[in-house]
Amino acid sequence: MALPEVDRPTLVTALPCGRFYPEGGEEVFRRLQGAVILRIGSPADGDVEGGGLAIEYEREGVAGLLILGFNELGMWVELDEVFAIAA
Repeated sequence: MALPEVDRPTLVTALPCGRFYPEGGEEVFRRLQGAVILRIGSPADGDVEGGGLAIEYEREGVAGLLILGFNELGMWVELDEVFAIAA
């Protein structure tokens, strides 16, 4: 069964409010492209503005945790950690 045709929104792969990544966070987006998303949620401690969006991912032997904060003014990276996975 084919999926219905839908108009897809244009996505901007940049962070409008780049607190840690003033260049727009391109490296963050490059790492996420093609990654396997392990978990998506919100940080349990509630210290991230807007509640936060946490994304755990794995790609090519590297695991990462990305936490985005956001409010009416924009979105930014609160935490960006990358870990090597032991073979």
